[in-house]
Amino acid sequence: MTNQEADNLSHLQLQQLLLDSEDISEFLNVFTRNLARAVSTGGNEVYCSVTLLRPKRVTPMASSDSLLEILDELQHHQGDGPCLTATRDNKVVYVPDTRTDSRWPEYGKVAADWAFCRFWASPWNLRVVPRRAWMSMPTNPGPLTPPRSK
Repeated sequence: MTNQEADNLSHLQLQQLLLDSEDISEFLNVFTRNLARAVSTGGNEVYCSVTLLRPKRVTPMASSDSLLEILDELQHHQGDGPCLTATRDNKVVYVPDTRTDSRWPEYGKVAADWAFCRFWASPWNLRVVPRRAWMSMPTNPGPLTPPRSK
């Protein structure tokens, strides 16, 4: 799938493509790169990742950047973090400042050290098992309105 093809997909087409895809990792890597590009604005670059929550196992699936892959691995190793909470609790998780948020102190410190100043994680409900969530992390501090779910 090319980047242009991914840009032209509707929400329902993305869901169907995900369900029909034989190579889920390749699809999700293209998806996260395109999602990151779509939500980045001006000087505010945003990185995105997708996590898969299966019974008894959590799998980081895809990321738009290698640093975010390391952060995803950290939350999975610790057994908790923003994406895991969003997936388990089926709710949007928003952290306006990784330097001061107390829910995941080690995760927040590493994220802030790598200039990921804030983040949100959203469950991705496709009405299938296993469950998924995606997370976005802008690189500059300041107010942010999490994206609206469609």
